This record gives sequence, structure tokens and C-alpha cells, in this order.
Amino acid sequence: MKMPIYQKINRIMRQVNGVARERTNKAKGGYAYAGYDDVNETLRPLFAEHGVVRVATALKLEVLDGGTISVMVQVCYVDSEDGSELVVPMVALQPSQTTAKTVEAQQVGQAISYA
Repeated sequence: MKMPIYQKINRIMRQVNGVARERTNKAKGGYAYAGYDDVNETLRPLFAEHGVVRVATALKLEVLDGGTISVMVQVCYVDSEDGSELVVPMVALQPSQTTAKTVEAQQVGQAISYA
């Protein structure tokens, strides 16, 4: 049975009740959080099961004060059966991770991944 991309995403959303916060940020008060990898590992098998492919594309990169970057990202959720897609534009901010406050390739990759 053919199902629109919105229905597939809705089914995935109904299967995920949340992502366990099993990581701890010791540097900033010791709060528990779920990282990008945790969220991705929870969603990946469900995307595969329902035939949804997620593609993130950087459209524009801007360097802000202190080496922070702002990346305009387009995230597409594509139905692998019929090619229909849901496009979500978003902005990802990623601070510089060097003492010199320079922009590094890893920083750009992290911003796209977080988006």
C-alpha cells in the first residue's frame, strides 16, 4: 500500500517515545542529555523500515564573531519508493573549537549533522 511521506514520518514518530538521556555534561552542571548519535541511532532503523531517507545539504555558511559558524541547511526526508519529499529549512550554529577561534572543516560537518 502506497503511503505519503507525511504518513511514513508520522508512523516513525509514533514508534519513538523518546530517547534516553544517558550522557552527562560534567563541564556544565552534570545534566543528563541525549546526544546526536543517540537520536540518530534510535531513528535510523525506523527510517530504513519505512523507506525514508534523510539528506542534509548546506546552502549557505556564514562566519560570526569568535569563529562561530551559522549554516543554512536544507534537510530533505525522501520516500525511497516514490521519490516524494518533505523539505525542512533550518539554521545550525556551531561555535569554534579552537583556541584561535578559527573555522575548521569538522565544525562545518558538526553543524550539518546537528541539523
